[in-house]
Amino acid sequence: MAIMYTDGSCWPKNPGGAGGWAYCILDGDTFYVGSDGYPSEPKNTNNRTELQAITEGLKVLKGKECKIYTDSMWALNGATGVHKRRKNLDLWGEYDRAATGKDLTFQWVKAHKGDILNEFVDDLAREEAQIAEMRKN
Repeated sequence: MAIMYTDGSCWPKNPGGAGGWAYCILDGDTFYVGSDGYPSEPKNTNNRTELQAITEGLKVLKGKECKIYTDSMWALNGATGVHKRRKNLDLWGEYDRAATGKDLTFQWVKAHKGDILNEFVDDLAREEAQIAEMRKN
C-alpha cells in the first residue's frame, strides 16, 4: 500500500491569497513529490489547495491502494462522506475522477507537530504559494 502526505496553502492570506499545494508518495522503494502554485484569486482557500494536492497525488499514483495523510479535516470528511460536499464542487469532481477504482483510506495528522512528511509538504506548499505571489508582481 502506498502512503501519501498532502498539504495546501494560501499566501499571504486565506482566503484569496496565492495558492500552493504539495504531495509526497511513498510507494515501495519509490518516493514521488509534486507541487505547484497559482496566483491570488478570491476563491483560493487552504481547503481548495489541500483538495488539489490530494487530487494531483492520486493522478500519479501507480497502485490502487493508498493511505492518505492530511491535516485537513475538511478534506478528510468530504472525501470519506462524513460531510456533504457543498462547496468547491469543481474540485470534488476532479477528486472523484482521480479516486475512481482506488482503495483509499484517510488519516488525519495534526499540523506543525513534528510529523516529518507533513512538515515537508507543508513547507513545499507554502513555498509554492509564496513563489506564485511573487510572480504576480
